[in-house]
Amino acid sequence: MDIPGEKLIIKLWESCADRAIGSLLKPWQIKREGLAQVEVRRQETLLLAQAEKDADDIRKGLKIISGSGTAMRLIGTVAPKPDGKVEPTLDLDSLASSVTHARTANAIREEVNVAKALLHAEATLSRDDSPVPAESINDDWMYRWRDSAASVSSEQMQSLWGSVLAGEVKSPGSFSLRTL
Repeated sequence: MDIPGEKLIIKLWESCADRAIGSLLKPWQIKREGLAQVEVRRQETLLLAQAEKDADDIRKGLKIISGSGTAMRLIGTVAPKPDGKVEPTLDLDSLASSVTHARTANAIREEVNVAKALLHAEATLSRDDSPVPAESINDDWMYRWRDSAASVSSEQMQSLWGSVLAGEVKSPGSFSLRTL
């Protein structure tokens, strides 16, 4: 016996995985298929919250990402100049580093936003027992949806974008590119 919405959720993940959207959640998808669904949901929430906090700390300049891109460390305090003066200077290396960190923090924030919208879509589809359509979501539509979902951070807007994606999975072509 199928779980309500199971086939629609599979269609959602297939549509997203084909376009490299939601790769942040792919390991979680596998875990959710097991019996530990409640524990996995708790971990998702904690990890997304930590990712949001880390991205915010990077934007504030409190953390930086190591050269390998896999670890973060706290930035120490800046020592005063030997002559005691504090004058603005243009250090291109630190400017480039700052830009890189800002872009990394923005990319993390966008991935978290898309991941949360995908979770809302999955939750919507899990309660739906509609038949799975044969058609797939249009590539251009999916990319436009991803860009739009990535740019919102409020829970209400993420829920809205999740509902839009769920509607498109259930009936491809329901929402035009112009509507997005």
